[in-house]
Amino acid sequence: MTWLRGRHSYKGGVEFRFGSTNGFNSFTVLPRANIGSGGVAITGLPTTGANALGTNLAGAQNLLNDVAGSLVNIQQAFNSPGGSSPVFLAGEGKQRTWRQREFGAFVKDDFKLRPNLTLNLGVRYEFYGVPFEANGKTAGLVGGSKALFGLSGTSFADLYQPGRLNGSLTNLQLVGGNSPNADSRTRTSVFTNRTGTTSHRRSGSVGRCPILDRTRPCCAPGSAWATNATRCASWM
Repeated sequence: MTWLRGRHSYKGGVEFRFGSTNGFNSFTVLPRANIGSGGVAITGLPTTGANALGTNLAGAQNLLNDVAGSLVNIQQAFNSPGGSSPVFLAGEGKQRTWRQREFGAFVKDDFKLRPNLTLNLGVRYEFYGVPFEANGKTAGLVGGSKALFGLSGTSFADLYQPGRLNGSLTNLQLVGGNSPNADSRTRTSVFTNRTGTTSHRRSGSVGRCPILDRTRPCCAPGSAWATNATRCASWM
């Protein structure tokens, strides 16, 4: 917008930007059975003498696994649609809708003091909002960046100090609007992200755990999740 008045040329403008990206995949949403020897090795195939399989041994083992229906593992992903009370659902695809809000405004005045002298005066303000996942699926550290140091402590001073236990286990929480505690905000501006917590997050990364795979941290014997096969299968 431009306004001419006497020796002044006033200009001003505003700009709003609402960036958004969407990603989706359905890997292992349907149960996937992987054929293989599993924990019991194939024995009894001839490896010496006139009937030795030689270079065909691996092919013979694979063929035997196919005929016998031997499975090395079964995998299925359980994803959550998000929201204030997230649950993991069978058949739910993995979708992330990332958004960022930006704003800019300026005013200026081209003031012609003399025929050969013009002053260009103005000010500009720009705001860049925190990127967030629209359905509250963003994972953040409980306690902020200090949680990166885990059991050792809460700062770089605690690094490389054998035996130091000044911190706690690194845990994750859901952050952003539409998360379990959406009313809790990091800032008061309507353009910034909001944070929330959820009680079922444990230390480790957000992902999934294959069914019956109790070797993963989420399903390790003795863990809170290992006592429930369904919950263990849906975590990590």
